[in-house]
Amino acid sequence: MTHKTISPVEWEYRLGAESATSLEGILDRHQQSAVGKWAKCSQFPTEIHLELMRAGIIPHPYKAANEHQLQWVGKQSWDFRAKIVIEPDLLKRQMAELEFEGLDTFAEVFLNDEKILSSNNHFLPYQVTVAPMTLRRENELLLRFSPAESIAKGLEKEHGKVRAGSCNLGDPSRVYVRKMQACWRWDWGLELMTMGPDRPIKLHLADVRFDEVYTKAIVTENLDRHLRADISVKAEIKPGLLCHCVLFDNNHSEVIREETCQLGATNTFSLDWELDTERVQLWWPNGSGKQNRYCFECKLVDQNQVVLDSTTKRIGFRRARLLQEPLLDQPGKTFLFEINNQRIFSGGSNWIPTDHMLPMIEESRYRKLLGMAATGNQNMIRCWGGGVYEPDIFHDICDELGLMVWQDFQFACGIYPAYPDFVRSVELEAIAAVKRLRHHPSLVVFCGNNEDYQQIRQWNIDETLPDPLPARKLYEDVLPRVVRDLTTPQIEYHPGSPNKAADSWATDDPTQGDIHQWTVWAAPSNPWQDYDLLGGRFVSEFGMPSIPDLKTVDWWLDNNAQQRYAQSKLMQQHNRAGSHEKRFAVYMNEMFRLTGHFASYIYQTQVLQAEAMGFAYRSWRRQWKGLGREYCAGALVWQLNDSWPVTSWSIIDYFLRPKPAYFAIKRELDVVTVGIQRTVRKNRENDRPRQFYEYGAFQNTDATMDVWATNSSSFAIKCSLEMAAYDLESEWSWSYSPPDVFILQPNASTELCTAMPVPAPDTTTAAGPFVLSGSVVIQARLHAVGLTSDSNSVAKPVMARASDWPQPYKFIDFAALAVDTTVSAVITDLGEQSQVSLSTTRPVKCLSLGLESWEEGEDEVVFSDNAIDLFPGDEQTIVTIGLADRRLAAKFLGCEQGKRVL
Repeated sequence: MTHKTISPVEWEYRLGAESATSLEGILDRHQQSAVGKWAKCSQFPTEIHLELMRAGIIPHPYKAANEHQLQWVGKQSWDFRAKIVIEPDLLKRQMAELEFEGLDTFAEVFLNDEKILSSNNHFLPYQVTVAPMTLRRENELLLRFSPAESIAKGLEKEHGKVRAGSCNLGDPSRVYVRKMQACWRWDWGLELMTMGPDRPIKLHLADVRFDEVYTKAIVTENLDRHLRADISVKAEIKPGLLCHCVLFDNNHSEVIREETCQLGATNTFSLDWELDTERVQLWWPNGSGKQNRYCFECKLVDQNQVVLDSTTKRIGFRRARLLQEPLLDQPGKTFLFEINNQRIFSGGSNWIPTDHMLPMIEESRYRKLLGMAATGNQNMIRCWGGGVYEPDIFHDICDELGLMVWQDFQFACGIYPAYPDFVRSVELEAIAAVKRLRHHPSLVVFCGNNEDYQQIRQWNIDETLPDPLPARKLYEDVLPRVVRDLTTPQIEYHPGSPNKAADSWATDDPTQGDIHQWTVWAAPSNPWQDYDLLGGRFVSEFGMPSIPDLKTVDWWLDNNAQQRYAQSKLMQQHNRAGSHEKRFAVYMNEMFRLTGHFASYIYQTQVLQAEAMGFAYRSWRRQWKGLGREYCAGALVWQLNDSWPVTSWSIIDYFLRPKPAYFAIKRELDVVTVGIQRTVRKNRENDRPRQFYEYGAFQNTDATMDVWATNSSSFAIKCSLEMAAYDLESEWSWSYSPPDVFILQPNASTELCTAMPVPAPDTTTAAGPFVLSGSVVIQARLHAVGLTSDSNSVAKPVMARASDWPQPYKFIDFAALAVDTTVSAVITDLGEQSQVSLSTTRPVKCLSLGLESWEEGEDEVVFSDNAIDLFPGDEQTIVTIGLADRRLAAKFLGCEQGKRVL
């Protein structure tokens, strides 16, 4: 193949000659000398903090309070250089082009001392044509980076200061710079101004090569499949130049269709294939079908059949639509995604960059984290607008796993400008992003921004002003036009999240569009038990934070035992949420007994998050009631992951350790689920959650419960319901199996029991008989029912479980309950896997399995389920990977101060 791609080698870095700050008092003389000289880079692509850390010049930015000591790094200019070595025969090529996939952010680029590029947009890839005669055997590529912070301040002075988020969402000047906005700090992220060549750089040498291969995998309303492709070539077309196109199956073993053509005078070629629906299967989201994909390969060959260039794209065939239609019996419209004519409940997560220093992210990290989302029964990932456009490998994995992608353009929480140079840069950025991502079957919607419309209302800015949000030009003109013009079939466009329509400022209308539900946790701090009343047509953000695994906390404390308490300086350093002390105090005090035990407090925050997120998904999925009654069509938790070790809303921490909330969500997004909701009848109205009991003299404390089930499959399922109840203060128990066989409707929720009295032991006092259910926990189980040859119903294994515990939990003496509780585990070795069968003598809340002991560097154990509620007579089995001969331990509410070895 005559098209050759060369990567620069022997990368080095040094402090730039135009550094802004003296390093005296920051670094000692030896360190100053080290950064002033060229030093070898540890990897490429790279970033300056990463290199300084690995060289031992700075401590790890994520540990302790080191972040504050390292602000000087981002205020300097830094140089990077490399060699480009070209074999003599390649110097004869007619074309040479340097491709920069990403430069963070302001850089001047020199090739052999000649300036060839000035970059000012981290999100914009650059292609620079180089005259072949200027190249030699060894070439030097020099990149001089300038600090983004000072440039942002200069632009702010020129164009005016604007509002941008709150004090914990970075300096407002950030809106003027096309760079990851979270670098300026976020309410889950550290303040670290990254800098450097953080995406690949390549030199292309060729006489002729592909310019672009745009594949259009089209699925019609009738689900017929077509493949169209527009192919363009760089260089002068020579006689006999052919383009050979082949569509293979995913394994590249079977040819489905092929065609050879001669390129036209315009260096372009188009094809239009109608494909056999038997041989080309549809791509489906996770949980709805298989993720069928195909390889489209193009080769440029000359008249002697010499391959001059080749390219391959992996594609999938699906029909995706965003439906906003009137509902049958409620105001407003749906906001739902339909794939291949099937309406999908979108259950998933919001995604932030999974490391603040982007070059730290390896393919294995993307694969493991997205794999956890998929095995967690999620089917959608929202790429948030304050991060970056993720690399190709991210989207390839989403295609492979069936994770639909909601892609924000990179704007978040601010009033962005719209002066001509800025608009033009954004337009080029959008063109590049859309062209790179448009062929992925997982991509279902582009969104203009994150919360920019909402900020206008939040800050009480007059919406009638001539220009309250200048960037509406971007969100309602430039970006939708780019998406419309460059995608066929057209990918859906949504002007902003949250938003109901481009012509409206309404960002909190639960009857239209999407909403961000932050009245829980953020102001006015509604109880999470109201999530069922606080939904919307599509809840694209909501969340409750928790402290991560104790091992993660100990890592950032950096062996400082004196800081090992909940309110220590280093614990505060690693929690950026606004008013988090007050908000945690309210939510924790409402539900749990106060504790000064560090590990117990951490665990209780995790239980709180799991309970809140499980209830939210359970409640909103209940509102997916079938055609025309899709009252809530999606829930995306904020957030899936972290960019550094921190207390945040993530359900998987920085070290990829899942929190209990991850498993709670996984269970609520299973194909079939069952739900219970208790309502306590009170003798007077008050501001306590409906689920809370109140205790006072002769107070009536009876309660009712609803039971329902969900079914995301495309067929009806017959099932039976089994219920049990246990009094936590006595030996009383109760069981009940309704005689009816229930039919779970396909792709909908089904009500099973409504306003059913909560069972409880009868208690007689001087005032008369009362039903005191405040110490009673309820369990529901669904069993699939099949028909035998003689039409007798046969109960099958448990399909779904749910439990409902009396709230608030502080009224339950979990510690006393734990003393009388025996949890048993039978572990069966299955080779690479182990099967753990769990049983208990008393009800157990949030039983969490882990290792008895763990040393830094040891492999983690992967659990198929965890943080479960366990009941007598209902053995549950969990599959583990990596347990081997290590001993398991368990904790649950009441024994969290000391794990029990199993």
